[in-house]
Amino acid sequence: MESSPTRSLWPRGLLATAFMLALGATCQPPADTDGIRTGAAQLPLGESRADQLWCPSGCGGKGGDCSDWWQVEVPDRGKLYVEVQNEARKDDDGKPEELDPRAGVLVKLVDSGGADLGRAEAVGAAHAALKARVAEGRYFVLIEPLDPKRNAKLPYTVRVRFEAKLEPIVTPVLPPPIPDAVAPPPPPPFQTLTTAILEIEGPPGRPTAVLLEGGRSAGLRAGLQGRIVDGGRTIAPVEIVEVFEGGSRARIVGPAAGRISPSSEVQIDVPAGGP
Repeated sequence: MESSPTRSLWPRGLLATAFMLALGATCQPPADTDGIRTGAAQLPLGESRADQLWCPSGCGGKGGDCSDWWQVEVPDRGKLYVEVQNEARKDDDGKPEELDPRAGVLVKLVDSGGADLGRAEAVGAAHAALKARVAEGRYFVLIEPLDPKRNAKLPYTVRVRFEAKLEPIVTPVLPPPIPDAVAPPPPPPFQTLTTAILEIEGPPGRPTAVLLEGGRSAGLRAGLQGRIVDGGRTIAPVEIVEVFEGGSRARIVGPAAGRISPSSEVQIDVPAGGP
């Protein structure tokens, strides 16, 4: 007597569905709500945010947190600084693991129209830093893994700073009051123009020149001399060597007596009668 083959109590369609659900449960990546620009998370100026990328190679190559978009609102003209630091992953006991020296992230800054304003990389323990001159408006920071195929979780911290553009301040030097029956004193030979430093040229610790915000429209011309000051202390003498309509370049004369930073100011002696 022939025995009839055993028949499953599950219909074929239900078996296939159950198998696919079980397979998907083993490699379910996190939901990627900020994976496109329209879903960008808000990033307030001056505040840090921690997040993580994870672009798994399994699951048929679908899903995963393969990119993070951050949205930044800029209130005025100035310079925008983006800093991203790789963070160590934690093991099952919550202890930080050693950073993978080959893993890292790519950081991009774009405007509301999608134009690329700058990019930088952070590999291993290094951090990425970029800056761009911006106007008032909305900007976006995109963070992606340098090598999505590494299938590594990449924790990171991102921070955005903003420095508003300061207009040159001309400090007029007024003559003293005229005493009775005394001839007025001659006007001062110079007036001091104070302007901001936009960039510092030269190797670290040995700056050779600075790019200034004040230019031809502020009354500067080549050959004028002045000084770099920080906190009321003179750091180094300078001489204007190039002048543009909206800026100028000054050569640092001799070694600096202290550290020159973007917060330092430059005072230029301008003849009182004009250039």
